[in-house]
Amino acid sequence: MRANTQKAQRFFRPKSPEPVSDLPVDLDPEISFQNDGKIFSKKRNEFYLADPNVIYSQQNNFFNHKLFEEKKKAKDIFSFGEIGFGLGLNFIIILKNWSKVLGATKRLHYFAIESFPLSKDNLKIAKQRFPDLANEYQELIDKYPPIHTGFHRIWLKSGAVALTLIFEPTWRGISQIEGTFDAWFLSQFSIESTPDQWSPNIFSEISRLSRKDTLICSSNTGAYVDGELKRIGYEVVGASGDPSPAKVKIGRSCKNAEITLIPPWFAPPPPIGPKSRIGILGGGVAGASIVRALHRRGLQAEIIDAHLFNESTSILPVALISPTLTEKANELSNFYDRSYRSVLASIEELGAEWLSRGVLKIKPKQMVARQIDSLIRRKNLWDGAAKEVTAAEIQSKTNINCSGHGLWFAEAGTLSPVEYLSKLMNGQQLIKNQKVAQIEFLNDEWILYSERKREISRLDVLIITAALGSNTFACTRHIPLIGLGGQLSLANPTSQSLALRATILGQSYITPACGNMHAVGSTHIRGNQIYDSIAFNPTKEGHWQNYKNLEPAIQTLLGKDDICNWKGYTGVRAATPDRLPCVGPVVDPEVFREDFARLRHGPQGRFPVAPKYQPNLFVSTGLGSRGFLTAELSSEILVSQMLGEPWPVERAVALSLSPSRFLYRELRSHK
Repeated sequence: MRANTQKAQRFFRPKSPEPVSDLPVDLDPEISFQNDGKIFSKKRNEFYLADPNVIYSQQNNFFNHKLFEEKKKAKDIFSFGEIGFGLGLNFIIILKNWSKVLGATKRLHYFAIESFPLSKDNLKIAKQRFPDLANEYQELIDKYPPIHTGFHRIWLKSGAVALTLIFEPTWRGISQIEGTFDAWFLSQFSIESTPDQWSPNIFSEISRLSRKDTLICSSNTGAYVDGELKRIGYEVVGASGDPSPAKVKIGRSCKNAEITLIPPWFAPPPPIGPKSRIGILGGGVAGASIVRALHRRGLQAEIIDAHLFNESTSILPVALISPTLTEKANELSNFYDRSYRSVLASIEELGAEWLSRGVLKIKPKQMVARQIDSLIRRKNLWDGAAKEVTAAEIQSKTNINCSGHGLWFAEAGTLSPVEYLSKLMNGQQLIKNQKVAQIEFLNDEWILYSERKREISRLDVLIITAALGSNTFACTRHIPLIGLGGQLSLANPTSQSLALRATILGQSYITPACGNMHAVGSTHIRGNQIYDSIAFNPTKEGHWQNYKNLEPAIQTLLGKDDICNWKGYTGVRAATPDRLPCVGPVVDPEVFREDFARLRHGPQGRFPVAPKYQPNLFVSTGLGSRGFLTAELSSEILVSQMLGEPWPVERAVALSLSPSRFLYRELRSHK
């Protein structure tokens, strides 16, 4: 089959894939606060710029430039990038002068790459040094992530500002950003002390992330900066201010970016139009999380589901939030690491109540040691996120005697799914409690029909979050989903088991008693034989399996005489063959197979610039048994792609969730 040669094409030569780093990571700036007010980084061997008046003056020179004034009049949503975050002063002062800099109704995405980030305690000291900025510092401190590698998005000013902090070596961090930016702020450190922040590679990445008329602000006004700006297609349009620390050089990009690191088969579609009617088909945790992601941005969506989320019998009685650790770094481990931090931040921001806090994972001593060593080396979770515990420590944390070794996650725990979903929905009113049997795209609209062919809704944008139900519709039937069935047992507590105060996770897990029951589970049945969730009911055999998979000490607490009286919950989740969700825009599968047929011969050559997408169709499905862990981050990825915003995670992580990845693998496997 020949690729369609009538469509716009480009030659694509894949770069050697950058391996997910498994090397030791050092994030400590080795900072000291001196009596004269200066702040020194031993790692940088230089003082931070700690004079707010200089930053004020630099920003005045930049934001009052006529080119930025023109940009401000033409846009409602901005994206800024900064090389280095340091004390956060540049960002903090933008928050302080928000109405003046951008306008009270504007919105901002702010990205900052910092190799040696300050801790929350460091920021508290900085706040004391700058009393005029105390309110802005406190808002940042309240949301500031614990120090660990990766992308970390927090929301400030009631959702008007999304700050994405990237704690990575500068080039590694910026090279994984995907999006385009309106302005860049270069490092306040000197070229001599931070060559990593001024290298030609950094300027090349800034060019990739720019569009025509993107502006750049540099406090370094030397000839080197002139040369690099010229090389990447920027012109110097001003050097405002007197010859003082407040002087800045302003550059403007003369062209759109010519380089993309996204392969053509994954190139995203254009963003949806303004004032689009958005609908979400599916009201579970995936759909509710998207409602919240849209609400943050001042957008609403209609929810269509056969059941109210808080009335459905498919809702779990308890949701376990716990990290998934691996000893090696890859896209899967990065996604689950980012998801864990994202959902913890979401729970805290929403004020959702924990049913219990603390999770113990029973593991062999050698495995525990390897995983702790990996965490220390890679910094993929923060200090204290996981702790090795002995039998004696297990007793003190869980209040029961349990032999062996384990990993203790103090911030993990269990939630009430109904309460958490209610918080996510935030009083959402646009809910249609109807079952959708058919979907049709006609005259630029998605039309949803009932089983009797009665029209339910007309939408400009459709997001399908229907789990296994996604495969019942022709537009998403090509996505390979696997039924993942499980039985959760609801065990009656005993006088001994009531002492348990943390979740213990082995082959099965048990939660502390809540609502006069322990959750014990769960069984796993993977495959198409359990697609019929109606016929999948709790069984005595399932209870026995859950009981036998508990640690012996836990079995003793519960006893086995009462198993016949246990109640249970069964459910069928949608999983994928590679255990990662499908999140993003949906292609036309037949056109994709035709346009990218030459992938059978390898990923190098001439391909269409982008796939043909089904118009304004998106999906978030295949979350499996970890839906409550991964839905928050998945929703941010989907909504950012849908609106054309900079992505909230590394490009490689987002692309590993692409619904098109299975079509790509299908073509590559038929050589």
